[in-house]
Amino acid sequence: MSAPNAPPSGMQRNLRYLLEANVAPQWRDWLAELAPALVEDVGESRAWALMQRTGIAVARRRPLAPCSTLTELEATVAAALGQLNWGWARLAARGPGIDIVHGAYPYAPAPEDPAGGWFAAVLEGLYSEWLARLAQDDSLTAVATARPESIGDVILLRFGRHGPPLLPF
Repeated sequence: MSAPNAPPSGMQRNLRYLLEANVAPQWRDWLAELAPALVEDVGESRAWALMQRTGIAVARRRPLAPCSTLTELEATVAAALGQLNWGWARLAARGPGIDIVHGAYPYAPAPEDPAGGWFAAVLEGLYSEWLARLAQDDSLTAVATARPESIGDVILLRFGRHGPPLLPF
């Protein structure tokens, strides 16, 4: 483990470079300031909800084709994420739900969130919309169970029953 304020390791520098290469330069600063500005203006829960709504909107613009197996669903999700340049995902059935591991998401760190974990809210909306539509059950949602703490970490989500569904927008 490195000491606080220590220079990043070669691996961390490589990851930062690759992640930043996936966000067009003209958007990096704006995206880095967006989440903190929203939190400051409307509060964390309302900012999170807004980011979820953007994920829902993207999913509605790019609905997934029906799938009959989890393997087929993972391939369909991979193709959709590839079109967006939003990284990769691994899906695994566990109990009555699906565990989602999402990596290489658009990297836009904020001072309070150097790993860019706010993007988990966008993914909650995206996967909730995609998977609930395929399941034809609006009571199913995706919830982030682990947000990244450092560059290169994945976002973990769980799709299933979590209480009240996301509001339709």
